[in-house]
Amino acid sequence: MVSDCLGDIDVSCINPNPSWEAELEKCIGSNTTVVGYSMGAFLLLSRLDFIKSAKRVVLFAPFLDFKHEANMGGRVRLTQLKKLSRWLKTDPESALADFYQRAGFQSVQLEQLPAFRDDLIWGVDQLMSRSVPASRLVECESYIGDRDTLLDASILKNLYPDINVVAEAGHDLGELLEKSRVAL
Repeated sequence: MVSDCLGDIDVSCINPNPSWEAELEKCIGSNTTVVGYSMGAFLLLSRLDFIKSAKRVVLFAPFLDFKHEANMGGRVRLTQLKKLSRWLKTDPESALADFYQRAGFQSVQLEQLPAFRDDLIWGVDQLMSRSVPASRLVECESYIGDRDTLLDASILKNLYPDINVVAEAGHDLGELLEKSRVAL
């Protein structure tokens, strides 16, 4: 469990959706540590100006462009993202189960899926249409697993030599937290 790794700190979780910036704005302050994971890390990288007031920004499984074709850390082809977008609209449970299996997640709960379906479609649209410059990673403390099936740690290490590559870790946040031993 990720919560087991966080100890006794106050945590606000913000889902990556169209209102993420407004939700984050309510929580951020000069003593705030902002943690972004995967899509959340990508969104934070797109708006570093927005989180300048945070005490610390820590990113897990960050990427600059999720599309393999961009050669900026993503391993997923644009055609796969287009298929996922269509699949989410017709059979979201199967689409997510397949995506999670490809990502290497051990156990996934899909009971809240209907409430988040539109957010997932919005997220995939962001992955297909956006990228951020490599220079943005310089502003953040970042961790990526060397066994991540969705992201290429060697490409990200080449683009940003200071990224922390976590040995024996994949894309799963709990695994990254445990194996990186980062103190939040």
